This record gives sequence, C-alpha cells and structure tokens, in this order.
Amino acid sequence: MASENFFDKKQPWSKVKDKVVSGYLEPYCAKLLFTGKPLKIVDCFAGKGKFDDGEEGSPLMIAKVIRNILKNETSYKNKNIEACFIEKKYHDDLKNNLLYFSQCRVISGNFEENISEILKKNKKEETSLFLYIDPYGIKSLSFKIFNKLKNMDTISTEILMNFNSFGFLREGFRLISHDIPTDLLESNYEIDGKNSISRMNEIANGIYWQKIIKDKNSNKITMYEAEEIFIQEYTSQLKTVYNYVINIPIKEKRNRLPKYRLIFGTNHYEGLFLMVENMKKSWTLFLDSTNDHSLFDEFELPEYNIGKINLEEVILNLITKNNRISLRDLLIKLIDMHGISFSISQYKDVLVKLSGESKSSLGGLFADNKIQIIREYKTPTGKEPRDLDWNNKIYIERV
Repeated sequence: MASENFFDKKQPWSKVKDKVVSGYLEPYCAKLLFTGKPLKIVDCFAGKGKFDDGEEGSPLMIAKVIRNILKNETSYKNKNIEACFIEKKYHDDLKNNLLYFSQCRVISGNFEENISEILKKNKKEETSLFLYIDPYGIKSLSFKIFNKLKNMDTISTEILMNFNSFGFLREGFRLISHDIPTDLLESNYEIDGKNSISRMNEIANGIYWQKIIKDKNSNKITMYEAEEIFIQEYTSQLKTVYNYVINIPIKEKRNRLPKYRLIFGTNHYEGLFLMVENMKKSWTLFLDSTNDHSLFDEFELPEYNIGKINLEEVILNLITKNNRISLRDLLIKLIDMHGISFSISQYKDVLVKLSGESKSSLGGLFADNKIQIIREYKTPTGKEPRDLDWNNKIYIERV
C-alpha cells in the first residue's frame, strides 16, 4: 500500500481514517484522564505528520488533541498525557512537524523493535494505553504483539488498527497459487518480497487463511466471501485478546470489496459504546460538512445498506419471550451485528418506542410484539427512574 510518493498527497482513505480517530480521541481522553491515571497514546506508524500538499496526518491531529487538553483549565484536571510517535524512515520530518507541541515524543525506529519496550514500561507505570496502528502494508503486524497485550496490567488498553485485508489476500494468493485474481490487482499495493507463508501464519495467528485461498481457487467461494470469511476469522483471533472487537469496512464502489478494515479492540464495554457513538457522530458530521465529493465517488461508507435494516424487528428477534436481557448485553449484541451503522442513541430511541415510553410515538403500546424496560435501581431523589444508562441495572423483556 505504501509507495515512494505516499506523502505527496493525502488520499481519500486517509481522510476517512483520520475522521474516525479524531471523532474518538477527545471523548476517550476526557474519560480516561478523569480516572486520575496517566494516559499514553502511541501512533505506531506515524509517517511525516504532514503530507506534501499541506494536509495534516494523524500525528498532528493527535498532537492538537493533547494541546487542547493542556490549555483547558476547567475540563481536564489531570493533564498526565503523552503521545509517542514511532517512525523510522521519516522521523526527521516528523520531529520538525511536531516541534512546537508539548508532551509529544518521536521514537526513531520500527514498530516491532519499539513497541515491546513501550509495553514493558507501560506495565510498570499502570497507565491507560491507546495504540493507533496504521501500517504501510501488513508485514509488521505480527500477532505476537497483540498476544503481549493479554498480560498487560493496565487500567485500559485499546487498539484502533487499519488492517488491509485486501493486501493480505493478495499476498496469500501470490505465495500459495502464484496467480492473483483480477479483483485483487491493485497497482499501488506494496508487494513485500520478505513475506512468506510462515510469516503470513504469524500475522493471521493461524493457518485458516490458507484454506480460504484454496476454496477461492477451486471456486467454492467468491472473492467477496473470501474476504468476509477471512476478517471474521481474524477478528475471532483478536477476541482472544480483547473482550470486544468491531470492524468497519471501507469499501470501493467499483466492486464492494473493502479497501481496508478499521478494527477496534477494547476490554471495556464503555470503550465499545463510546467508540460506536462517537464514530457514528463523526460519520454524520463528515457527510454533512465535507466538500470533497471524490470520497463519495470512490467509497461506500459503513451505513451504505442501513435503509434495508428494520431495527425494531432486529431488536425483537434478539429478545426471547418471557426472558430478559440486560441493556448492556443487548447493545453489545447489536453492535456485534451492525458495527457503527447505528449509534447507541438510535438503539435507545427504538427501545423507548417499542416499550411505549416515547411521548412522540405510541407504537409500542399497540404493537403485537412489544417490550418492557425494567429498571432495578433507585434515583438519588427517590423518583421513578426513566433513563437508559447502561451502567445501571436495566433489563429488557419481551411481553
């Protein structure tokens, strides 16, 4: 995916990625710093920090979030935040672009050499850690690094990763069958001669990808199905590290095969809900405000098919009659199904409607299938609780 002229101009997919990161980092930082503990953000493949056309990259975006925190005297009492930017090839350019930003450190070298030291130090400090992993290809994504995160004694460790499933499969076909399907012929993807089948096994954390390649070669599955199966298997591996994993496909319109997958992993349901709510909000603002229509010409954004989804039916099908499910578990199931296609607020609005609690709609009162929202907690004032705060004991029951 990387090439010598990668930083000449910021490409549409880079703009999409940065919108996702910027939409999450500010509320994430606010929540984690509120704990009073240190927070460290690591941009693992930082690049120059700025493109040659003047557009900002992820390092400057992260640095500006930190600058706003340091300047804010009211919202952030805890200012113990640091960003580490790992970059080998362009570290001098990066240092120059970050020259006037505080609490931002450039580490010269490659990802695999430096991340182990960062993780070791972080474990001793008991900080919260956020890894933004946006590599130029796939060769640096050894799963051993993620396995190290299992044993981290931290308040919170989260990753947001750009995973080029397109590129992985391209390499897989090159190594196994030596015949790359037309769907995967992409001139600007970097072919890494150092990749081997054993190295690909290490990236995937298994050999399951080899069967997917063989099934496609024997026409048992389509290329679209091959990519879907692969990403399901890969995220299953990540779920051995993180309790919650979601992926967002960014698809090219020409064949609907994802250009890449944004993958988010966290061990805390609050991190999951925060990511979904703010990523959805970022997409909406982006769609409303952008003047760069080339993005729409080239990409399908995650909500391209939500018009076909009836959320009322989906929710009712997830709730077994005469049984109850906690609000928290229901939201987790919905996110697992739909990623960021819908916000937490949208799910809550449908629940209120189905229960008949909504003043603007009586749909739940007269529907053949409706739900009951059961709140098993008291409010500080003693009044009947009416909120849908997932931190409280709230259950959904179909009646």
